[in-house]
Amino acid sequence: MLDTTEPDVVLVNPRLWPASGLHRAAALASRLVTVDLGIIVDAATPSELRRTKLLRFAAYIDKRHLSARGLNDILTALFARETKFLTAMSTDRPLVPELSGRELDLLELLASGLESREIARRLRIGERTIKMLIGNVLRRLGAENRAHAVAIACELELISGWEIDA
Repeated sequence: MLDTTEPDVVLVNPRLWPASGLHRAAALASRLVTVDLGIIVDAATPSELRRTKLLRFAAYIDKRHLSARGLNDILTALFARETKFLTAMSTDRPLVPELSGRELDLLELLASGLESREIARRLRIGERTIKMLIGNVLRRLGAENRAHAVAIACELELISGWEIDA
């Protein structure tokens, strides 16, 4: 038989929900009023961290920078009703991923709204190579799609001439 009491702490990965994951996590948090709800992700982004704080989650944890001892410290803090934000910003590893010059060129062209075929023509490489580069950039930035990658690149100031209001 399952225990029907509410837990003290819940950690969720909002990326398990493909669309509006943080908002679904917020809906879960509103149902678990007495529970501290934390977000655990595999690639932290500055915008997601800001949204997590605005939605008043108890924790935001980047799994890439988490050891067993770190998880223990975070859970101890959460059980003590303390807020905990562990991201790459609080470690020695840089939050800004290293992208090649070609990947940065690609981001600039994506920001201008070009399609893969036109980007391939301008960079003088094959369309398949462009698609592979786009996949690499999406993975490295933790982006869901091209527009999300451009937004993250703007936030991280990886591409010039574009600004996003905070």
